[in-house]
Amino acid sequence: MNVKNYFLIITLIGMIFLVGGAGATINRTMATAACEACGMEIQKEDVSSFLLVSSDGSEHWGCCPICGMVEAIYYSDSELQGQCFSCGKPIVMNFRDGELSWLDFSGNSEFIRVVLGGSCMTNKLTCSPACSNAIRLTYDWASNVPEKTLQESANIANTKLSSFTIAYRPTKIPLLNYALIGIGISLISVALIALIIQKRKTNNKTTW
Repeated sequence: MNVKNYFLIITLIGMIFLVGGAGATINRTMATAACEACGMEIQKEDVSSFLLVSSDGSEHWGCCPICGMVEAIYYSDSELQGQCFSCGKPIVMNFRDGELSWLDFSGNSEFIRVVLGGSCMTNKLTCSPACSNAIRLTYDWASNVPEKTLQESANIANTKLSSFTIAYRPTKIPLLNYALIGIGISLISVALIALIIQKRKTNNKTTW
């Protein structure tokens, strides 16, 4: 195997590391987000996650109904998209001037509740008494916790707004991803530099 082939192999290995690290980083950025209210990292496709679309079309993420409403109040005119934690039925809340104005829901909106489990991880949105009961029967933490209507929950969120710093929070990238990218770039750079040096040596020998 000649020297050029060795350089090619090193370059290919570097490309594998670089593409792997970059791909993992892009996938993580696309699939995850950080709650703009509390900072908790969430999976965008998780049934507990809330997508907020503000009046300028920008997207923001909340980890639970309360955090989502805090953001909706903060951004004043916005649409908060959520799902029933039990059955996954879409529930869309619209806020105008920082207040809950109307709902986009295919069922009886009077039965929509927020189960307040005491933390972001245990605050859940439900669409019916059956779904609320299903949560209570499934999770120990939900067996004896209060339920609030959407308006009551919005009032709670309004009182919490002053204690939150609403801001974009970038998704944390694992150090392994940075390491893979760094190794890939280093290998490619070393291979290219070594190839250039080898070519110069070959040219000098040819000249002599």
